[in-house]
Amino acid sequence: MIRWPQHPESRNLHDYLFVYGTLLSGLAPPALAHLMSRMTFLGPASVPGRLFDFGLYPGAIPDAEADQIIHGELYSVPTDIGALNMLDHYEGYFYDRPVSSLFRRTQVSVTRADGRSVIAWMYAWNRPIDAGKLVANGDYRAVRAQQRTTG
Repeated sequence: MIRWPQHPESRNLHDYLFVYGTLLSGLAPPALAHLMSRMTFLGPASVPGRLFDFGLYPGAIPDAEADQIIHGELYSVPTDIGALNMLDHYEGYFYDRPVSSLFRRTQVSVTRADGRSVIAWMYAWNRPIDAGKLVANGDYRAVRAQQRTTG
């Protein structure tokens, strides 16, 4: 079993995970499909902020004051495996080297479809946004669907 260094705050709250890109249901890469299937899908959710398309994947910048919404899904993370450690590795997040991380795992307030809010982990973009294209509707699944239809 591969063991990655664990973020010291990983188990400080009931772990929820907000996903908005390549971890969305049906989009997870084969290497993570099994892990994602072990998480409990809690439904659609959103976070205020901006979503950018970087070609192979999106990056989001949460911002409680933003007038845009990032659409995604909320999951409950299993406590019996190092799920967050595996996701940190996939997302290029190194808690001990935040400057060199592609994404950073941060806690955000997530609004569920029924209007209730929970605190969840989210992987936020940690690089300049110069090469990204703003996704005005905040929906990466729509971006992927459009990419499939336009080739």
